[in-house]
Amino acid sequence: LATTALTENARAATPARSLLPFLGGAVLIGLLLLVPQLGVPYATSLVFTLLVSFILAQSWDWIGGLAGYVNLGHFAWYGVGAYAFAISLNAGVPVPLCFVVAMAVVALAAAILSFPLFRLKGDYFAFATLAILPLAELLAFNLSKLTGGADGIVLPPNYVLLPAFYTALGFAIATFALTIALSRSRFGYALKSIRNDEQAAEVVGIRIFPAKLGVMVLSGAFAALGGAVHAWQLSYIDPPTVFGLSVALVPVAMALFGGSGLLWGPMIGVALLFTVQQFLL
Repeated sequence: LATTALTENARAATPARSLLPFLGGAVLIGLLLLVPQLGVPYATSLVFTLLVSFILAQSWDWIGGLAGYVNLGHFAWYGVGAYAFAISLNAGVPVPLCFVVAMAVVALAAAILSFPLFRLKGDYFAFATLAILPLAELLAFNLSKLTGGADGIVLPPNYVLLPAFYTALGFAIATFALTIALSRSRFGYALKSIRNDEQAAEVVGIRIFPAKLGVMVLSGAFAALGGAVHAWQLSYIDPPTVFGLSVALVPVAMALFGGSGLLWGPMIGVALLFTVQQFLL
């Protein structure tokens, strides 16, 4: 009887415990929504940068944590997305469509580069992706008619901190929701099996390259959203800002520090390292 009672109590407590993360997430979202209402632009800008960092770190973890491929050039998708957004906006394209353009351009670039990159593994893959950053920066400097070269691109001078903040918050929520969906989907399990043993995964029938191609495109598209919304808020971008090695590896470090491959890992890593960074500054 005692054993039965304990089992029933455990079953009754399980739904409540499963709701705790969602309740905590709802409280966190509510607090973030209140940040702009404080009337302190510095605090709003700070949290905005934190949200962009989370988008980058979490989207990197889809390929680094789930699939086990260390993409050191992930920040390049942020930069390409920022340029695609800025060029589209200056051409008169509505802001929502500019985000779509940024995602589409980066998704296409990620799909094309996946073919040569995924011929490599381990350190060779990591260093090959790292080479994308200086290459993209060099192209941004030289394609001056399109990118403005060293002068960069100036966006329309509008005060967009509040809409950019809420947009970044929406993207961050979507990024985390997609992470949960991936962790419970067949696609996510396929990526984990590739991470654990690629040859064994292929033997049991998992289509290796389509899975890696899909996660590279998905990861790049969300990094592009981070770059696009950041460019919108900054109102100015140039090659060193969006492709510079001085900031390119920070999101990767955040994801690894918090625990790559863990649901809350990138979020914890972003919060801790961002806090330390701001304290030191």
